Amino acid sequence: MPDKERNMLNVSKKYLLLISGILWSGVGLFLNILAFNWFLKVDSHYSFMLPAEGLFIGLMIAVFGLNRVMQKNSSRIMSLPESSHILHFQAKKSYLLVAVMMTMGIVIRNTNLLPQIFKIPSYIAMGTGLFLTSFGYFKKFFQFNID
Repeated sequence: MPDKERNMLNVSKKYLLLISGILWSGVGLFLNILAFNWFLKVDSHYSFMLPAEGLFIGLMIAVFGLNRVMQKNSSRIMSLPESSHILHFQAKKSYLLVAVMMTMGIVIRNTNLLPQIFKIPSYIAMGTGLFLTSFGYFKKFFQFNID
């Protein structure tokens, strides 16, 4: 790709933080919306527990797992040059992980490998974890020029 085109795709590292936050929030909301639609179709006397389980596990995922990932990625972004390629909002090696996770999600969603009552809390947990952790990116975005 010529330098001129490459430079057109460069953004401030501040906006890489914003892009990360928007994507994590968007994916988190998407997963929760899918789970909520499935939840509405569940006919079970204990179905009220499904969202509660997912929310609790999602909070644990956010606090003990994804928060570390967000901190590490934010530090990586802050170490980049001031103007960096827009796709550097995540590390190159993370793209493979995202592709694998998306493929797994599509397979699980479109097959009967897992019963619906297991999909609901799983999707709520991951969606909640991503959504809650995304606010760390937003905080860093808004504090960018303050520090």
